[in-house]
Amino acid sequence: MSDIIANCLINPVTQIDSKKNLSQYESSRVEQVQLGSNSSCLKITVTQNKVILWSVMFTGRELMDSKFKDELLYRCSQEYFALETKKEKTNYIDFFNSKITPILYPECNGKLNRKSILRVLKKFINKPLPAPRGAKKFYSDIESQCLKQMWPVMGFMCGKRMKPAIKNWILFFNFSDEVNKKLLKMSAATIDRILRPAKVLLRRKNNTSTVPVKYHIKQKIPLRDKSIKVDKIGLIETDTVVHCGDYIWGTFAHTSTVTDLYSGWTEARATLGKNAELVVRALEELELSLPMLMVNLFFDNGIEFINHTLVKSFSERKEKPIVVARGRSGKSNDQCHIEQKNNVFVRQLFGYDRVEDLEIIKLMNELYSNEWSKLFNYFYPQMKLVEKDRVGSKCHRKYDEAKTPYERLLESGQLNPEQEQKLIETKAKLNPVELQQIVQKKLSRIVSLIKNQDNYKEAI
Repeated sequence: MSDIIANCLINPVTQIDSKKNLSQYESSRVEQVQLGSNSSCLKITVTQNKVILWSVMFTGRELMDSKFKDELLYRCSQEYFALETKKEKTNYIDFFNSKITPILYPECNGKLNRKSILRVLKKFINKPLPAPRGAKKFYSDIESQCLKQMWPVMGFMCGKRMKPAIKNWILFFNFSDEVNKKLLKMSAATIDRILRPAKVLLRRKNNTSTVPVKYHIKQKIPLRDKSIKVDKIGLIETDTVVHCGDYIWGTFAHTSTVTDLYSGWTEARATLGKNAELVVRALEELELSLPMLMVNLFFDNGIEFINHTLVKSFSERKEKPIVVARGRSGKSNDQCHIEQKNNVFVRQLFGYDRVEDLEIIKLMNELYSNEWSKLFNYFYPQMKLVEKDRVGSKCHRKYDEAKTPYERLLESGQLNPEQEQKLIETKAKLNPVELQQIVQKKLSRIVSLIKNQDNYKEAI
């Protein structure tokens, strides 16, 4: 209906009632009907072979929405400014004032000043929009799309970690030189702002399986001294992560995780169950996989750590004994470094699914010890807290520049030449994009096995 009205209204240039201008509407008649002294309406009659098919009357305002009005005024402005002579423009203004003004502006008593009509029509001229205020946009949509393409491959890092990591990852993407230069210049705040629409935060409170121990064994393991400064490598925190799904009973997989407080180097191993023998065996294997010697071992008050087996295997052994210490009961922040790694190293990789199959645990350990460990420790930067000031109820924290554990180990100067050479040679052989592809491929297989495991339970 709106098309018919628009065509009937905007066709003529001189007079709406002339047969010459209405030749293309042989079966239509448009006429203005006066309803009163200050109001009028538009009547459209459609005939065929001198027989009236239908007739409709429009008062205008209540039947035309703002979108239709804008379309109508747009077409009027295009026709008016396409005219060349002054006489044609004058006739068009008369036509607009007599036929269209009563419909669009009935409150004006059916008449508008000629200058007012020109101001209305000029609003709909196709002119370029004025440039927005402020500084010009430096990063185009191309850089934004390239950054969003890199983000999932780089493990969904935050901006402060992603900025120093781009220099290592960008070599393995086929971007242009201009895009590479802009991505390297991009600040952490800009990265977060560009990635904000793409970020989806899913949080869930996970179950805990920490069981308190008896008091007699606690006497053999001293409390951790919080005044010790982390100024050397080899200070290790450890914890376990459960893969129990939605319920805590039964036998399921546990991941034993260790992290170096100075460099952030992290390793993990999964076991079926969580008794003293399994955890100690996993810790001994993790000790051999670390690129530095373990000097101290810190843990919480769970029975998997505070037991005679762990004390004999680490603190009472003859060759290179390790100092063990426990945190305070109920104070998980005493092991804040490993608690954070439990999230980024284990949870973000495997989630919260329940794992009960030994084949899946074997695949998890293969992923832990090979691709995921190399990707996380060689290419994922980490930030360290430098200063923390409390002002009233607010706590202001300052962090250093994000660096990978590999970079922090080399900068420490505490590794022997053989250890440094081994790390450098390993880093030179790695391609982070290929590692990420292998990680995703193995993860998809693990997820499919977990689903088959759940389907088998439902069938039983």
